[in-house]
Amino acid sequence: MTDISVRYQSLVSGSEGLTQQERAMLEKIETLHAQLRAVGAGWTGEAHRAFQENMTVFTRELENLAQVLGRTGIQLSDSALEYAAADRRGAARAQQWTP
Repeated sequence: MTDISVRYQSLVSGSEGLTQQERAMLEKIETLHAQLRAVGAGWTGEAHRAFQENMTVFTRELENLAQVLGRTGIQLSDSALEYAAADRRGAARAQQWTP
């Protein structure tokens, strides 16, 4: 049987770090959007349409990446809670067996 060692605080810290990265990425997206909108503001016709289509795809993909960071952070946090609960259950069972 393999021993598993979990550092709960490491999971929580990792979760918090990913959540911070998600927020930072969303802020950068907004800043970049503002800058790119300024660049494309004077464009007309086909160039404007192509720019808007590319911005839509770009935005969607960056938002997807930010969501992955957020979900992964939540999963790390949930893992810490689940490991801690399993340890408590194991400790309770062990106490039942001790005389």
